[in-house]
Parts: sequence; C-alpha cells; structure tokens
Amino acid sequence: MFIESSRDLLYVVIAFCILWITIFTAWFIYYLAMIMRQILKMIKDTRKKFKKVDDAIHKFKEKLDLSAAGISIVGEGVKKVIDMVKEKSDKKEKSTKKKK
Repeated sequence: MFIESSRDLLYVVIAFCILWITIFTAWFIYYLAMIMRQILKMIKDTRKKFKKVDDAIHKFKEKLDLSAAGISIVGEGVKKVIDMVKEKSDKKEKSTKKKK
C-alpha cells in the first residue's frame, strides 16, 4: 500500500496543500496580470482623451488669436473711418463759418 504510516499520510497532505497553494498562486498571478493589463489600457485611453482635449484647446487658442488679430485690424480701420468723418465734419464747419 502507498500509505503505510502517519508520516506518509502527512506527506500526502502536504503535497496536496502545495498543489492547491500552487494553483491558487497561479490563479492570483493571472488575475493580477489581467488587472494590470486593464489599468494600462485605461491609462492609454486616458492619455488619448487628454491629448484630444489638449489639441482642442490649442486649436481654440489659435482661432482666438487669429480672431483677435482680425478684430484689431477692423478696429484700426474703424478708427481711420472715424478720423476721416471727423476731418470732413471739421472742414464743413470751417466752410460754414467762413460763409457767415
């Protein structure tokens, strides 16, 4: 017979326990690896989303800068038009004063 003494029974129980500890450890390492894989995927996706947000902010900033430059040019044009209108009105006032 395989089991002749209590020491043999102890060795069988210890071998059985080592087998289950090995199976549990392998299962734990597998799930730990799967969790780490999911974490890495989540980090990669988060980086992509932050990059998209950053790109959108930069594009918005560029458009805002271009709009500000355009508005300043339009502002200068309006200022020149106002100056021209002012000069014409000053000339009209001078000519009406000379006629009196």
